[in-house]
Amino acid sequence: MDFSFNIPSGGLNATPEIIATLARRGEELDFAYVGIPDHIVIPRNVQSPYPYTKDGTYSGSGHILDQLAVASFIAGQTSKIRILTSVLVLPLRSAVLTAKMLSTIDVLSNGRLTVGCGVGWLREEFDAIGAPDFDKRGIVAGEYISCFKELWTSNNPSFEGEYVRFTDITFEPKPIQKPHPPIWIGGESPAALRRAAKLGDGWFPLGGNPRFPMQTVQQLSNALDKIYRYGEKVGRDLTKFDLAYSFPGSFTGNAEQTIEHIRAFKTAGVQHLMVSLGATFTDPVSDTLERMEYFASEIAPYVNS
Repeated sequence: MDFSFNIPSGGLNATPEIIATLARRGEELDFAYVGIPDHIVIPRNVQSPYPYTKDGTYSGSGHILDQLAVASFIAGQTSKIRILTSVLVLPLRSAVLTAKMLSTIDVLSNGRLTVGCGVGWLREEFDAIGAPDFDKRGIVAGEYISCFKELWTSNNPSFEGEYVRFTDITFEPKPIQKPHPPIWIGGESPAALRRAAKLGDGWFPLGGNPRFPMQTVQQLSNALDKIYRYGEKVGRDLTKFDLAYSFPGSFTGNAEQTIEHIRAFKTAGVQHLMVSLGATFTDPVSDTLERMEYFASEIAPYVNS
């Protein structure tokens, strides 16, 4: 099992100095991935229920850097740590342009990109930027992923879908990673599980969804079994399928209890664990660095021992 953390790409801590400091220190401490959240705008009047709080409220400020620009910045600040879109909201950007930006990041990082992606939850954001129909976002996401793969792998790419169409184009350079950067599907709903089985190289759920809870080992295992069954139905070999898991909140208890808790998720098949280190919009960066040091010295070495 390896470990990752999200950097604060929004709020007062979203500065070049803090982002670079956290990414470099994470690399030095052998964190495997640095994740970057995604929004383009936050409308001032949000009625859409946020999936990861019990009452559906969302506390984001709207002060947020573009995810893919931040990914490119981190690529230039580091040399080893992998860069994870955590997660890319697929319908918010045009498909071909997004494929080009992701391919560019993979080239500039020398093959360190992992594409965590999802369909989004904020209807008002879709409306504000003229994204495709929010209610069709699952169909759009599926087309976009298929479009990415076509552009990244074909020497003469063409695609004919409801939302994406192209032919007779050159798409270069291809990503460094072959056949393409890993695609981890975010989300916990039945539709997300089917999407992961059909199109993903891995599944990347967040544990804190009250509607589709994934907070326990049993809940996670049951959902993973469904993905494998879906995979069989569509004829996919999922023997090399990745399971990444974003743990909701912080682990409680002492170091020994935390280690045992994480080992239980490892036994359930979690290969990549995203942990909360307090890298929020407002927490002092010194506090985040202290948590990183603690996790790297007192927790991580003993999980795999």
